[in-house]
Amino acid sequence: MKRAVPVLRLPASIVTCIALLAVATLLLPVIVGSGNEGVEARGGTGGWPQILGLDVSPDASNTATTLGTIERCIRVESTDTGAGVPGPNFNVDAFLDDVPNGKDLAGFNYFLNYDPAYLKVSTCKVAQNWLLGSHPLSSVMNSGDACPNVSGALAVVAADTGGAAGAEVAGALGVLERYGFTALVPASPVCVDLTLSDIVVDDSAGADWWASDGDQVWDAYYDPKYGMVCIDKACPSANTPPTVATPSCSPEPSTVGQSVTCSASFTDDGLGGGPVTCTVNFGDATTVPGTVGGTPTSGTCTATHTYATANTFTVTVQVSDGTLPGSKTASHLVNPPADASPVGGIAELPDVSDSSTRDYIPLATLAAAAMLALTAGAWYARRRWGR
Repeated sequence: MKRAVPVLRLPASIVTCIALLAVATLLLPVIVGSGNEGVEARGGTGGWPQILGLDVSPDASNTATTLGTIERCIRVESTDTGAGVPGPNFNVDAFLDDVPNGKDLAGFNYFLNYDPAYLKVSTCKVAQNWLLGSHPLSSVMNSGDACPNVSGALAVVAADTGGAAGAEVAGALGVLERYGFTALVPASPVCVDLTLSDIVVDDSAGADWWASDGDQVWDAYYDPKYGMVCIDKACPSANTPPTVATPSCSPEPSTVGQSVTCSASFTDDGLGGGPVTCTVNFGDATTVPGTVGGTPTSGTCTATHTYATANTFTVTVQVSDGTLPGSKTASHLVNPPADASPVGGIAELPDVSDSSTRDYIPLATLAAAAMLALTAGAWYARRRWGR
């Protein structure tokens, strides 16, 4: 079942206020835009050009209007050992890397996703303390889920009812919200993902932007935006290519003209430069983009194809983490159609279902006659050409 999208919930006392006119234009439906037109992200800060991301180990340089080094992975201990490694409580920042040219910032919403078997959100330091509330004329309203949160998907919604007067202008960057996490004691050391999904960042244009001008809302959806939390174990030291398992195809074997689905599972260290993507080369000069399922660190790549000829083909699944590719191959047999004539034009045997009324020469007799003809032909050739 599709997860409900966070929406801005207004107290009853505000509904009758004139301010509702401004708030109504800032309700943030989740929209899949046509692209990232006008986006000029600084890159670098988040590891790849992105607008909205996560810093799992923020330092003092992360403020409402500045960003320090963005950390993609943090090691924490489920019990505080005092050995120089952070204990079970740590902060995570959701940040905005750059407001694009020609835009301003007036609101945002997203889901912050985590595994409740290993983590819980203990505190939320919400938007009015950070970038959205940094303008002197800002008036920030927050909605969504309250903290503490143990659902595994924290719904976040914030809107600046000050409209254009209080909106942050192009080039602005900084922390959107800060979350205090607590690591739970795992059965064994583990690394888990944090992701952002269903992201929308809104400007202050207002007036029917949802119907008349899609560019009034710029889509900050670079998928995925994630960090990694390693509990009682070290973070991966360096990015390595995804590890791809041997592909399998179904049905195996297949038949010419039959739809074939080939897939392979993969794992990754989560330290690549961007979204996980994949391709499937079916071995007959056909390569198509695959569909990635699962999480950024453990998923599958799947694609479908129809072969036009019979043969044994080499299927290659390649998965990229945005920086490094990994691949694996397997053979797939494609048989000719069931009603195809045998290769070489050999005549089919006669239908002998009514053989009681017909006379057929036994195959042994035909074979003997053929041998006699070949022998006679050879004798004639020797006589004719004197050999």
